[in-house]
Amino acid sequence: MKNTYMLYSLIIVSILFFTNCSIKEKQITFIENNTNTLSKTLNDNKWTSYTNLEYGFTINYPRALGGNKLKVTSQKNKFFIEGLNGLNSEFKIPITVQVNVQNREDLEAFIKKQYGDSCRLGDINENPNEFGLHSINILNSPNHDCWVNWIVYLLYSPEKKKAVSMDLGQEPALFEYINDKLIDYSEETLESFRFIN
Repeated sequence: MKNTYMLYSLIIVSILFFTNCSIKEKQITFIENNTNTLSKTLNDNKWTSYTNLEYGFTINYPRALGGNKLKVTSQKNKFFIEGLNGLNSEFKIPITVQVNVQNREDLEAFIKKQYGDSCRLGDINENPNEFGLHSINILNSPNHDCWVNWIVYLLYSPEKKKAVSMDLGQEPALFEYINDKLIDYSEETLESFRFIN
């Protein structure tokens, strides 16, 4: 009996050892303007990426949450990361890409179309992120009728003349529990967004 437990223990330890040793990291290189290369190392078992050539963007997102596979669906210029999160709750994170955004007026029109006439263009961050995207603030109207009361990520590329809006909702959806600890992947996902053309 004791030998059987030792054998099982040895098998389990071997499986855990070889499983951890076989986790590979994949280097994915994104090319922008044929001159600059941006690299992001993704863990094969956790992350995947979605690229849309028509709208010229790519985003990384978790392959699965709590064992539930995620996917990206689309309807014209609207894209959705969707699936079940760590609590088996269904979610859809909308991502809207707007092309031909030439100036502040176009940005204002995009915000109003997305969030209503009471929402206005606020400050555009002067310092772009590593992918050349500027964050944008949405302002409420003097009557406080702008109904944006959840987490909104709004970015603008003056160079590419494109904007993107990503709505997380009131509570982040991209999470799972690992060893009774909540792991939220929302920030990493949102920060991975980039325009590629």
